[in-house]
Amino acid sequence: IWFLVSIVSLVLYLPLKYQSLRNLEISTISGTEFEGWSTEQLQSAVRDLGIRPEAMAVVRLTASLICQLCFWGIAGLLLWRKSDTWIGLLAAYILFATGPGFSGLLLNQSPIGPWAHTLYSLSATLAWPTFFVSLYLFPSGQIVPRFTRYLAVLPYLLFVAVFVLPDN
Repeated sequence: IWFLVSIVSLVLYLPLKYQSLRNLEISTISGTEFEGWSTEQLQSAVRDLGIRPEAMAVVRLTASLICQLCFWGIAGLLLWRKSDTWIGLLAAYILFATGPGFSGLLLNQSPIGPWAHTLYSLSATLAWPTFFVSLYLFPSGQIVPRFTRYLAVLPYLLFVAVFVLPDN
């Protein structure tokens, strides 16, 4: 269900993402390359360079989609070939959940509804500590040495603390 919700949300989200990229809205452009810029400054700079915002939006969205499809494609291959092993399912989950962050296609608002955004956010939040725990399990699938299994809880506690504690 989570996979289907993510895919449907992404498909419905793409036109909205294209429109905001075409308008050169700073809030939708991921990364720090335009940190401190206003939307008007970026629009003026792109206009002065003679770049069409539509072309820039197509290039950025295409690159993001290729990145996203690579993550999801490898996750799909893992599900197809290794769905009978828990480590294969874990790796597929990590790839599927972290792909939007790396590709810049984070679903800040799901077009399906707020419940889909909550499901997506929860899953993406749990993906990062799961990634760090998977480092303990690599390459044998078992935590070695055994005493470090207690450290595997640490990434989850840190992520919970970050979301529970106030930002100040």
